[in-house]
Amino acid sequence: MTRPPSFTNIPQELQGLLVTYLSNSDLVNCVLVCKSWNQLFIQSIWRHVRRKTWNHDEDLWDDIFLQSCEAGALRTNGHLIHTLDINDLESFLEHAPLTLPSLTSAEFVDLDDGDEMIADFIERCTGGLKELVINSNYNDLGVSFGSGSADALLKHAPTLEIVRMESAPCFESEDIQKLLCSAPNLKELYLFGLERRPENVDGCLDAQDIVASEWVCTDLEVFGCEIGNIPRLDITHDIAGRPSKEFIAEGSRQESIELHRGVYAQLGRLTKLRELTLGIALWPNLDDDMWEHERLYDCLAMTLESGLDLMKGLRELEVVRLDAMEVYIDRDEEQAWVKKHWPKVKNILLN
Repeated sequence: MTRPPSFTNIPQELQGLLVTYLSNSDLVNCVLVCKSWNQLFIQSIWRHVRRKTWNHDEDLWDDIFLQSCEAGALRTNGHLIHTLDINDLESFLEHAPLTLPSLTSAEFVDLDDGDEMIADFIERCTGGLKELVINSNYNDLGVSFGSGSADALLKHAPTLEIVRMESAPCFESEDIQKLLCSAPNLKELYLFGLERRPENVDGCLDAQDIVASEWVCTDLEVFGCEIGNIPRLDITHDIAGRPSKEFIAEGSRQESIELHRGVYAQLGRLTKLRELTLGIALWPNLDDDMWEHERLYDCLAMTLESGLDLMKGLRELEVVRLDAMEVYIDRDEEQAWVKKHWPKVKNILLN
């Protein structure tokens, strides 16, 4: 008499495939069946620790997860985590093991922790981070991603594929440049605050840093970062009732030409780019003078005269955001150029 088939008799590769179709509650029930099932299913339960997969109240998920951590489950099983999506980094680190060797992807929501704590987390990811996403609630919070965090993240440069910092402040220019020059697998870099207030300083790339060394991330598909410190002698009109020289970077016309062309050339090498964001989102409650004051005036001019043609190879571009920038790409000559060389771009966001 043949024995009835059981789950444990199924080939291991099929077991793993079937597990992916089970809900979290089903997985928990499977863990309780027997010791062999516990060892099998506990790995699936801890593989992805994500609030987004919870079908109920996320606050309830937070409470349940914290209770689990306090009971020692995180310290025991933290080495199994591959992807992480939480909003309480302090509690997580308090109960987590000192190393997280399997963790390659982390996303934090409404994070307001300091540089030292973020650096501590990154240092624990000993297997090599591929993705780091930080979304801060810009109304109330401000994550401090400082030099310690940047140094820790740069150690993961060989494996990094996605870095998104939607909070302020974040990287300094020198650290952004180091990342672009040492992360060959980088597919997405986005360093912006969700809304920029006058008192906030977002991560900004200095044009001088950009032209100093060549980027290695030529497979980049999404680039979002403010670029500044470019002399714009073409801007002569008053700004917010004051002379333009108070707002533009110092430098000669030759320096302006060289910086423009150097930055265009660097961006022009990113031939797989689909999204290019150089503009900023200003705080919506600004009055007219403050709005004019906070716009970017030391940015790329985005004109053919300044060297825009060096970016003609970006034929995969679909989205271009140049919000709150003093640019002239909306002129007829530039628009004809865009239509010819960026055929997938339907609309360039300006204001």
